[in-house]
Amino acid sequence: MIPAALTRLWLPRTLLERSWQLLRAEGRARVESEVVWGGRCFADEGVVFSIVSPVGEGAYHRTGGISVGPMTIAALGQWLRGAQGQIALAQVHSHPGAWVDHSHVDDDEPIACDDGFLSIVWPHFCQGAPPPATEWGIHEIQAGRWRRWTAKETEARLRIIESEAVIMGSHRWADALEGR
Repeated sequence: MIPAALTRLWLPRTLLERSWQLLRAEGRARVESEVVWGGRCFADEGVVFSIVSPVGEGAYHRTGGISVGPMTIAALGQWLRGAQGQIALAQVHSHPGAWVDHSHVDDDEPIACDDGFLSIVWPHFCQGAPPPATEWGIHEIQAGRWRRWTAKETEARLRIIESEAVIMGSHRWADALEGR
């Protein structure tokens, strides 16, 4: 269960980039697309561990919207809760232009509607590089109503963390460790 309000969401950059790639692929056809970020909550903070992409008979990606049927949503939740031990923390979808607010469809047909669930909107069908997080539309549901985070809230509550690194040590550093 998501806390009524996540104080912070931790997002590995590799999952951010992979999500952007998945949505960009559909966006090239000028079609909106969606992924769900699964993860776990630790007290009032959420950590994203997985990306789930709803596809198949119960998921319709089209210009002007996305529709995910109840059987697909149930299967998505079952996969997350099953061996993964996770919950849906956020749905992430694309819009055709720069507008990243919620449409009436976004308000009325979310993947989940528990308080604290996030709905993130990315611009321009995810073409080009991802914009700074303060330019995303991050919407949180509270008491049945969606509210968009301000840029200041985004800076305080979203942490994109590096999840890969290549470290090149110098020989002097290695020598010092070995006592040479």
